[in-house]
Amino acid sequence: MGNNIRHSGIVDSFTEQGDVMVRIQQMAACAGCKVSHTCHMAEMKEKLVSVPCPSRRQLSVGDEVVVVASGQTAFRALLIGFALPLALMLAVMAIMLLSGCSEMSSAVGMLLSLIPYYAVVACFRKTIARRMTFWIE
Repeated sequence: MGNNIRHSGIVDSFTEQGDVMVRIQQMAACAGCKVSHTCHMAEMKEKLVSVPCPSRRQLSVGDEVVVVASGQTAFRALLIGFALPLALMLAVMAIMLLSGCSEMSSAVGMLLSLIPYYAVVACFRKTIARRMTFWIE
């Protein structure tokens, strides 16, 4: 349980499926800096996360909560979002270069290989979402 990832957020709404929509303020490392207002490097994004909540009775819109994800969930997200696409692109590029294609066509083929990858990810997004679990602490 020590490798869980925690983010504080605010309850935004409730879905009909019983999930809680939590608005999370995601900040870059420099956003917490005292002089971040003087430099334009500070980056803040708002994310809306759907969290299953079996008992809505304790929460209301505007409540501050802590959303927790396991380290395994974070690993899966990094694998699906970054590692597998990178491996696919490198493999396609290497195969195309070794088969005698030019560097330009290899680069285009490498980028085009992401289209079917993300199409497959989109088709299986519900299955992936079931394995990426969050909970409210």
